[in-house]
Amino acid sequence: MTSNKKTNLDSLRIKRDALLDKKRIIDNIDKLIQRNPSGSGLIKTNLNFLTSNLPSIEWDTLNGILDQLKLDKIAAIIIHKTATSWGEYDAEVYINKDFVPRANKIRDQYHKLNDILNQTRPDIKESSDGNAKTKSKKVFIVHGHDNELKEATARLIQQLSLKPIILHEQPNKGNTLIEKLESNSVDIGYSIVLLTPDDKITVQQGTDEYRTRQNVILELGYFFGKLGRKNVCAIYKKNVKLPSDFQGIVYIPFDDQGAWQYQLAKELKAAGLNIDMNKLA
Repeated sequence: MTSNKKTNLDSLRIKRDALLDKKRIIDNIDKLIQRNPSGSGLIKTNLNFLTSNLPSIEWDTLNGILDQLKLDKIAAIIIHKTATSWGEYDAEVYINKDFVPRANKIRDQYHKLNDILNQTRPDIKESSDGNAKTKSKKVFIVHGHDNELKEATARLIQQLSLKPIILHEQPNKGNTLIEKLESNSVDIGYSIVLLTPDDKITVQQGTDEYRTRQNVILELGYFFGKLGRKNVCAIYKKNVKLPSDFQGIVYIPFDDQGAWQYQLAKELKAAGLNIDMNKLA
């Protein structure tokens, strides 16, 4: 019985490791931006040749799907997917419609496998002397132009005895924006993304849409890959167009009565953060 259990775990580890390179399509986002900063020229990526032949991602068909060059190109797609319609990045991107769901499935399966393996590892179980590592109390708040919601979220985090991290409040230390984001997200336990109607966009037939800032979507993708979907949630305001490429993230609607605060606290607690729900009273 023990031998069979070990064999099953080894098999899961092999599959998890095979997915690791695919997961780096998100983790390499900051590196790709540094290599191709805005204004340095167009990033032209045509993935039709790749995605049209990409096999369905099943547990036993993972090996050899993507090499590092393809990973870089996929990272470019994830970064610049919305750039062509919003126009603020120097990018021109062509993408096969089947790509994003497949990329999301790779990422989602990696996190599921990692969760299973972490639950079976003896070294992460609580030790008898009570010295098991606790989750970081730092909560990174990603926001657009709605300062009122940003401040309300930060106050709630403090009320729950957690530490809010807001990027523009941190020292620059001579870093670029992406370097600043990277250095301030080293020890983060959770990320809250505020989706607010910051930009008015006119789409087909003169219809108007309200979208959040592009940097907010970029940072949503960054933390989705860095922390895993269970450690990221989004609070959204009425009329804002929600991104469709981040499956598995909890979306909490903002309301004037404050129910969003209770829902957010529940998500924080479910993610393993040590909070007292009674502090919301």
